[in-house]
Amino acid sequence: KWAAGGTAVARVVATDGSKGSHDITVAAAEVAARREREQRASAEVLGYRDVHFLGYPDGELVASEEAVRAVVELIRQLRPEIVIGHDPWRLYQLHPDHRAVGEIVRDAVWRAGEPRFYETPSWKPAELWLFHAEEPNHVEDVSEWMGAKWEALTRHESQFSSAFRFDENDSDGQAQFKQWFTRRFALVGQAAGFAYGEAFRRIFV
Repeated sequence: KWAAGGTAVARVVATDGSKGSHDITVAAAEVAARREREQRASAEVLGYRDVHFLGYPDGELVASEEAVRAVVELIRQLRPEIVIGHDPWRLYQLHPDHRAVGEIVRDAVWRAGEPRFYETPSWKPAELWLFHAEEPNHVEDVSEWMGAKWEALTRHESQFSSAFRFDENDSDGQAQFKQWFTRRFALVGQAAGFAYGEAFRRIFV
C-alpha cells in the first residue's frame, strides 16, 4: 500500500532460511538459496525497493550485540521514517527467530537515534510498528491490497508444506489456507469499520 503510494520500502531478512524445508534430502545451502529467491520475488510483487539479507543461521538467531549493531547500521543507511517488526513482548511466541528479531529491532530502533552508539551518523525513526502484536492499538485499512498480499505470499513456495501446511499440488489445501488467511484480515478489519484490516502496535519513538 505504501509502496504503491510512492514510499520507498525495504525488507530486511535476518536469517538464511536454511532450515525452512521439511524435506531433509535437500541440501541446506539449496534451501537457503531458494528462500532468498522467494523473498526477492515476494518483495517485487509488493513493489519494495530492495531486500537486505543479514544471513544469520535459521532457527538460531539471538539478540546479540552484533545483530543489534547490524540492524542499527541498516537503519542509519536507509533512514526510514517507520520501522516494522515482530512484537518482542508477544506471549507464547514459539518461533525463536521471531522472538529474537523482535528484540533486535526494538533495541536497534532506539540505538540508531543515539549518536554515542557506534561511529556512523545517528538516525532516529519516527515510529516503530509491531505486527502480530500482543496489544495492538492501530488497524491499517488493507481492503484494496488483499490480492497483492496473497500473491506475494504464494511466492514463498518452499514454505507451502511446512509453514502453510499444504502440498504444492493440493488445490483444496491451498483454498482452505486462503480462506483462513482472508478471514483473519476480515475479522480485524470489520471490527475497525474496514472490509479487511491489519493490526499493529504503533509506537512513537
